[in-house]
Amino acid sequence: ADAPVPTTASFTFSFFDDNIALACVATECRAPSEGGLPFLVTISNFFLSSQLAASDQLTVSFGSMNAAAVSLISSDASSTVLQITPPTYDCSACAFESGGVARVDLSVAMQADASRGATVRFAFWNAPSILDVTMDELGLQLVVTFDQATNRASMTAQTQGCDLVFLSDASSAKLSGAV
Repeated sequence: ADAPVPTTASFTFSFFDDNIALACVATECRAPSEGGLPFLVTISNFFLSSQLAASDQLTVSFGSMNAAAVSLISSDASSTVLQITPPTYDCSACAFESGGVARVDLSVAMQADASRGATVRFAFWNAPSILDVTMDELGLQLVVTFDQATNRASMTAQTQGCDLVFLSDASSAKLSGAV
């Protein structure tokens, strides 16, 4: 009988990491409670079709509330970039800790298979409200008292403008002395 002839077969292969990770891009995962400011997230190992709207492929939620909008920016085999607009964080179950922050899970999952997705903690910041406005003893400055410390989150004008404090109906009433 013929002896087997040793042979060598070579081929290439690659490993695939199927761990899905969600992260906010360029900022911490936070937004004002009024919502409306879109931000970017990346999701590793989470390919989406560019032929369908992201909202037709995904469920994006902030705790029990759905995102106001979601758009696909780019997607390939290693990562997907989405633009997400958070909802207004105003519901019967919405609770803020002292200091004006509410922490929820930001979840992104496939509609076809909800087990395929990822979650990251997200913070909604409640803008301080004016409690009192008085003039200083010399009548040169306004002394404004808020319901919470201001700028504890080290937020910038790009992430939370003070105009929301001074343009609200409640703040206007305080400034006019109606309340």
